[in-house]
Amino acid sequence: MDNAFQKLDAITESIIEKHSVTISREMLSEKKYKDRFLVKLGRRLIPINASEIAYFQAEEKMVFLVLKKGKRYIINYTLSELEELMNPREFFRLN
Repeated sequence: MDNAFQKLDAITESIIEKHSVTISREMLSEKKYKDRFLVKLGRRLIPINASEIAYFQAEEKMVFLVLKKGKRYIINYTLSELEELMNPREFFRLN
C-alpha cells in the first residue's frame, strides 16, 4: 500500500512540474504591448492611454498620434516601430 502511495505522489509531482514549466514558459513568452505614451505639449509631458488613441498618421516625415476626441500630437516613433509596440488585436496598419 505504501508503494502505491509513493508512486501516486511521484506521478502527481511529475504532472505538477510539467504544468508549472508550461505555465512559466507561457508567461515569459507573453509579449507586453505599449499601453501609454507621453506626448509633449509645450514644456509639459502628457500621458495618453492607448485606449484613448483612434489612430496614428504619418505625414511629411512626422508621425501623429490622433485621439478619439480629435486632438493630434507629434510622436517620436515610426509607423513600423508602432506596429511592433502596439497590440495587434487593437491596432493594425493600413496603407
